[in-house]
Amino acid sequence: MRDAARPDLAARRARIAEAARGRGLDPGEVLSAERLSHLSGVEPVRIAAVVTGTAPEVPLEQRVHRRFLLLRGTRRDKHGRQWPLAAIAGDFGAPGASLGPLNAGTGLPRLGHAAGVQRFFGVRAGFLLADAKSAVERALAYGTDDLEQLSYRTGMTPEAIRLTLGGRPPRLPLREQVRSRFEHLRRTRPRTDGQPHSLAAIARSFDASGQSLTRLAQGEGLHLEDLLAREGQLARLPPPAADAAPAAEADTADAPHGPDREHPR
Repeated sequence: MRDAARPDLAARRARIAEAARGRGLDPGEVLSAERLSHLSGVEPVRIAAVVTGTAPEVPLEQRVHRRFLLLRGTRRDKHGRQWPLAAIAGDFGAPGASLGPLNAGTGLPRLGHAAGVQRFFGVRAGFLLADAKSAVERALAYGTDDLEQLSYRTGMTPEAIRLTLGGRPPRLPLREQVRSRFEHLRRTRPRTDGQPHSLAAIARSFDASGQSLTRLAQGEGLHLEDLLAREGQLARLPPPAADAAPAAEADTADAPHGPDREHPR
């Protein structure tokens, strides 16, 4: 979603500041550009412009590339050196060379499609391409362990979430997890007539073609995205407080844009 289309961010910032004061915290520290940058991976100089909706528009693949470089540049190993690609990839069983496209900012064409699908169905940003364990861990950070609520936020089935919470996440390749989530979203968040939204209708919501969405819907063509599913590897941070979480999403889109979707009670 374009930054200018997020007028709610300023209101969220005000609510978080009030909540911080109520807890005896300094709102300036809670909402500092440096802290929000550390939580989100967005450059500190962009935080204020993102909140006010005046940040220049940057393609999603470029944003991901810049965040990756920022993480490598600011979260170093115990010797103060930048983490080598081999060490990052080795942490989740992948070859270092496979991170080359992400490090170079290439090979990221489907990230925009994934972001568009998330917005259409009202799924939290970043969850469609996250592996099951990462998705549930991040969803829990928003302050609920209710299966239906977690399912709504992640796009995962309640059964997949139950297994993950029990320490037995689905042992499926990411492509199968993505395909399953896509089908689950179309089945459980249908049109007003009860029929699933067509790929063409979903794609039109972010100015793409239905044909271009086919591979993502089938979980195909995810090499690099499989690595991005473990995006938390550089962070090593405790979960954000529930009140601070929305501000950490300042440069992401998580609001529903498709028709007829409401949060379950």
